[in-house]
Amino acid sequence: MEELIYILPFDLHGIEIVVTILIIALVLFSIVMRLLKVPQKLMVIATGALAMSAYMAFQTEGPSPIQPLINLAQRQKQLDRQFKHSVLKFDVVTLTHVKVRAHSLTLTLKTNEPLAEGSTKDDLEAYANSYLNKNLGQYCRILKAEQALPYRKTNQRYFDLTINSYYVKFIDANRTANMEIPVSSCENRTITSPTTGTGPTTGK
Repeated sequence: MEELIYILPFDLHGIEIVVTILIIALVLFSIVMRLLKVPQKLMVIATGALAMSAYMAFQTEGPSPIQPLINLAQRQKQLDRQFKHSVLKFDVVTLTHVKVRAHSLTLTLKTNEPLAEGSTKDDLEAYANSYLNKNLGQYCRILKAEQALPYRKTNQRYFDLTINSYYVKFIDANRTANMEIPVSSCENRTITSPTTGTGPTTGK
């Protein structure tokens, strides 16, 4: 059931939100059963069966329609644990977190040396664009390695886990710049100016 926390699009307070959703769902189900004048014993059995079904659905190891989502959740849980204990340091930045979603991949990078005092968010975006253009090949390899993992190939007839969006979040002091690397630029394997539309661009 813990995997449900990672499947839902909540990055903060995941446990509290999931537990609240489950409780509300069970309460609403019970109310509907009461409105339908279902006998109390049958209502208790039905509510318990629903709760158990939801629990067992996320304990399934074999093929099932939701197995790709479970695999995705397990991958995110693995990444959270990995980066909690160790980060990856590159030359001028440190990779502090990776977020995987069904159709997107987001990396969080922290600058190893803060930008000059008085620099602005525009300066950070310019730095991020320059860095990504110089190191596009490296980050394309990260994207392709993630996309090639077996969990993204399981039961594609139910859920297609192809990555269509690739984001890199840069953090410098109290400034943040959200950049996007178009997936097509990695498919083409070319490094060009951001103004052409095939290099890293400012994200939303």
